[in-house]
Amino acid sequence: MVDDDASARTGLTRLLRVAGYDVLAFASPEEFLTSDIAGTNACLLLDIRMPGGSGIDVPAELAKQHVDLPVIFITADDTRATQKQAHAL
Repeated sequence: MVDDDASARTGLTRLLRVAGYDVLAFASPEEFLTSDIAGTNACLLLDIRMPGGSGIDVPAELAKQHVDLPVIFITADDTRATQKQAHAL
């Protein structure tokens, strides 16, 4: 999971762990992209709006690294433009 909001990371991490999932949480796209993710069996929960980098850019960077992960976008930004951006990926 990648989210710049510490309370969101903590809450979602706890919820997913209680549901039986292993969770790695990252505070920024950069932190996530520099981690060792290749070859993992995972799903990425990704905030769209973060300081220092947009979650919208992460799937393209993963493709450059030949990493194929399903992505679920999470955001408090419910504008139509943001929805269209995320859906296009």
